[in-house]
Amino acid sequence: MLGNPAYAQAARKCCDDLRACPGTAGAAEFIENAPHKFDAPDPLKKLSQITLLIGVIYRVIIAAIVIACGIAGIKYVWILAVIVGFLGTPIDNWVSRINYEKYFASSKKQGAV
Repeated sequence: MLGNPAYAQAARKCCDDLRACPGTAGAAEFIENAPHKFDAPDPLKKLSQITLLIGVIYRVIIAAIVIACGIAGIKYVWILAVIVGFLGTPIDNWVSRINYEKYFASSKKQGAV
């Protein structure tokens, strides 16, 4: 978030608005009237949507494989389902980390501090 230029611009605008308040009473009123609207996109919302989508795709593919193995009569298919279930969370975390690094690396390339 600190590397996103839109957030830096919104912070500057909020700072300018706060400095324009008439004294401490005006500043307090400005703060109490929060939240203030900003044009910056929410990076966490976007990252959460990507992670959720990939998690759903992963689970649907695995469910299809488990069902296909069950229909084919493969014994002990439940072991595959348990292993894949335990791997779901580390895979979600890995995907989240990759998307986080990718998103903020692109923000840094755009010249953000």
